[in-house]
Amino acid sequence: MLAARDEVENVDPIKSSLPYLLQVAGRLQGALYSGRTASCEVTPAGAYVLYELSQREPLTPKDLSERLRLGPAAIGQTLTRLERDGFITRRRSTSDRRWVEVMMTDLGRETEPRLREASEVLIAEVQAVLGPDGERALRETLLQLIAFLGDKAAEEGAINRARIAKVTGSDM
Repeated sequence: MLAARDEVENVDPIKSSLPYLLQVAGRLQGALYSGRTASCEVTPAGAYVLYELSQREPLTPKDLSERLRLGPAAIGQTLTRLERDGFITRRRSTSDRRWVEVMMTDLGRETEPRLREASEVLIAEVQAVLGPDGERALRETLLQLIAFLGDKAAEEGAINRARIAKVTGSDM
């Protein structure tokens, strides 16, 4: 770990910048999680969908989009993959035929606890590195950064305000 820190401190301003480091940390976290859950054959986004469904089902794609702060296209692709691979089913709501409901299959119910365990292990590892105060401070800082970047993206037209509200969970 010390070598990585020394490397960052001795490189150019781009590679030692927070945006760059956040991307590196995100990629490493994603690779670690994906490696630990490869036998489940579910993407990280799919794991989050299965987790949400384990908390409450059925859910609509719109519910999942809001809960996970992902856009409708990303949710749609994830649901298509999960359904193709037998982890979920989709059906028209019996109470309102305009809505589609998403539910886990037996395979989804068997797989979700293994995915959740991998998440819990990763959460515990991060907590061990940062400590409770460091974790809390980083979380608050990241939420602040997300709000700022969301505002900037809206100002510059990179993303619309309604989409930012879904991504950040804020009312802008």
